[in-house]
Amino acid sequence: MKERSTEPLSWDMETGQYRYTLEAFDEHVQSYLKYISESCQRLYKGAAPFRSYERSIPPEQIKEVRHSLKELLMPTQEFSWLLHDTDHLPAIYTALRYRLLAVVNVLEEQISRFLDLLHTYQVAGTSSSEGEKWLRSEIYSMFEKLLHYTITLSERVKLVSDEAKKQERRLLSLYENY
Repeated sequence: MKERSTEPLSWDMETGQYRYTLEAFDEHVQSYLKYISESCQRLYKGAAPFRSYERSIPPEQIKEVRHSLKELLMPTQEFSWLLHDTDHLPAIYTALRYRLLAVVNVLEEQISRFLDLLHTYQVAGTSSSEGEKWLRSEIYSMFEKLLHYTITLSERVKLVSDEAKKQERRLLSLYENY
């Protein structure tokens, strides 16, 4: 069996560029996932006040939620950019990346929507109208959605990573038998 390179990048003869090895790419993805999960957990800690309609939410708390959302958005966007950089992806991920982008794109969209809802809440003020109750309910549901998409992304990464390793083994086997 052919020895696998432990270098993080390998030279692609077809494109004339360096590509991540499968192992290095997986490590890179895991670092993004870790940061995304930690950011989502910090964000979720700010959910409780939006569940109740009994008292107003201090501006500092809204500011903390916005900050956490932006912390979540940054690694999500970087992960998306990594998946779009097909020149440096392991060749096996060129097609598999779409399975990940399907979740990453939705996560990015939901974070942006959440930021818009928070902005609307701040501008609308803290009256106890039906509109504020609806807005708080929508904001609270966004916490739930982001948590769901973060978990889905982790699960999808595991499935895609396993599929990539399986395809690589299959290709190496074909190469050795050729």
